[in-house]
Amino acid sequence: MCFDILERSIDTPMTIVTAANGVERSGCLVEFWTQCSLHPVRCVVMLSKADHTFRVARFAPTLALHVLRQGDEALAERFSAMSGVDGDKFADLAWNIGPGGAPVLEGVDWFAGTVGQVYDVGDHVAVIIDVLTNVGNHGRADQAQLSSRVEDAIPAGHAP
Repeated sequence: MCFDILERSIDTPMTIVTAANGVERSGCLVEFWTQCSLHPVRCVVMLSKADHTFRVARFAPTLALHVLRQGDEALAERFSAMSGVDGDKFADLAWNIGPGGAPVLEGVDWFAGTVGQVYDVGDHVAVIIDVLTNVGNHGRADQAQLSSRVEDAIPAGHAP
């Protein structure tokens, strides 16, 4: 199929999305996200309905997006291959409580946004976040992003 060939040629930056809802926390590797508005600053993040993070994020006030860089492959694998139902993805990691309670991973560039509209788009939901422009970290912004090509080598922690 023409779209499949074209889609595989697009190299998108990988992120880890984290959320907390007052009862539990979760995070997952996300390939589908982008800025979708300049004024106000908004992003759209696609969360798989099969992922534990989707279930946590449904009741979370804020999401934190962590921009992965070259060298973050082990972190990407941890948040993709491990299911949040089967284990604590945050165990033995340095992290802090961020805006709205969302876990923020230390040493990783991140930004956060308050959850706005949510749209069912098939096997994923599109979550619009209003970006909080006064918080975050960009200490590694000069380093190359970890691309979607890494995802081929990482198994998913949930069934598709």
